Amino acid sequence: MTGEWEAKLKKIEHNAYDPDQFMAEIIQFTQKLKDESAKPLYDDSKLGDCPVCGQPIIEGRQGYGCSQWKAGCKFVLWKQAFGLTITREMACQLLQNGRTLNAYAIKINDDVFNAQLTLNALGEIGYNKLQNQQALNVTAAIADCPLCNGKIVETTKAYSCSEWRNGCKAVIWKTIANKKITPAMAKKLLSKGETGVLKGFKSTKGTEFEVNLKLVDGKVEMDFAGH
Repeated sequence: MTGEWEAKLKKIEHNAYDPDQFMAEIIQFTQKLKDESAKPLYDDSKLGDCPVCGQPIIEGRQGYGCSQWKAGCKFVLWKQAFGLTITREMACQLLQNGRTLNAYAIKINDDVFNAQLTLNALGEIGYNKLQNQQALNVTAAIADCPLCNGKIVETTKAYSCSEWRNGCKAVIWKTIANKKITPAMAKKLLSKGETGVLKGFKSTKGTEFEVNLKLVDGKVEMDFAGH
């Protein structure tokens, strides 16, 4: 495109091309870019077409398969891949764009890292690892995220989801009401949903109290009931 523009500009210099025509083409090109950017990235009202035979995809219990399976098309996008659950939204993006819009924490052997999922013309699922983000070793993760497909990892101030860049809000702060939350407490919260009654908390006025911590929708709440 830039090569064509440079060639036309040279023609304009030699009075061999109409500058008004050139500017009209630039305006048309700019309008086309604007119109394309206004279009939705994918149509969430349908899954998409089969990459193998071009027929509509339908959702089944374990995957998103070709509607022509009775005619012999064997394409299926399974709902479980690389330690992830492929949601309908992700399936729409894969089938219509060939990739997911977001990156997800995926597991390959003993490594967990962020990657975009891909789907090629043969109907094979793959991934593009994000090179700019540090890979997370599975040993660094203390548990699976209760809200998404990410992993809960320990940071300086919290135990939080590796998918925070993609909007996951799951977090257990390391200090709650002046009490240190240990990795063991965090693991219990994530596995059992509560810690049981713990002592050593302090209010803003300095009053000590004990309470059961519960994990609700990825966030810690204090449960005083029955105490």
